[in-house]
Amino acid sequence: MNNLLTAFFRCFLLTALLACFVFSNKAFSQSCNNWLNTPSQPSWVNVGDIDVPGNQLTVEALINIKGIPPGGVIAGLDVVSKHTGPTNVNYLLRSAHAELSTTNGYFYTPDGCDLEMNKTYHVAMVYNGVSLKYYRNGYLLGETPATGNMIQSNLPTGIGFISTLLQAENFIGFINEVRIWNVARSQAQIRANMNISLANPPAQTGVRA
Repeated sequence: MNNLLTAFFRCFLLTALLACFVFSNKAFSQSCNNWLNTPSQPSWVNVGDIDVPGNQLTVEALINIKGIPPGGVIAGLDVVSKHTGPTNVNYLLRSAHAELSTTNGYFYTPDGCDLEMNKTYHVAMVYNGVSLKYYRNGYLLGETPATGNMIQSNLPTGIGFISTLLQAENFIGFINEVRIWNVARSQAQIRANMNISLANPPAQTGVRA
């Protein structure tokens, strides 16, 4: 009996230590001191006209959903948006899928499995000139064939909302570590630093913003 209790205590202690390690990670810190808070519609950040030309793109971010705007749906919350509609989507990373428009048309990935509120996720979209992919926590959850050069516009890139401020697409919650690349990053590259800050971002190949 004593051996069983000892084994249980060791297991409990190890679990507690692992939990402390995981939740002390800066990228997943729930203190939210360094996260963008978008508590209601409209609330977002305009970071200017960040064009990504050609047929190579990666957009990624950490998100934690706290609510849904009236009339909105959890799959349609805009994390990073440079669009006003299907004809001018330079890139659009939503909570559950990805969209873009190219010289060959408008493309979007199927919705990934349901998200939960109050839970931190890493989401990413990748376009490589052959397909458009949506990743969550480093796993490919949606993919669709896509070709052509990405449509360009003079629209601002919005973090948390669409620049027209009209649709019920405002991301309600917290956003962090937004990265825009002009290269198509692999699944292994996404996984390598999705939970940590980039070291010396200006020196990273392909970082657009």
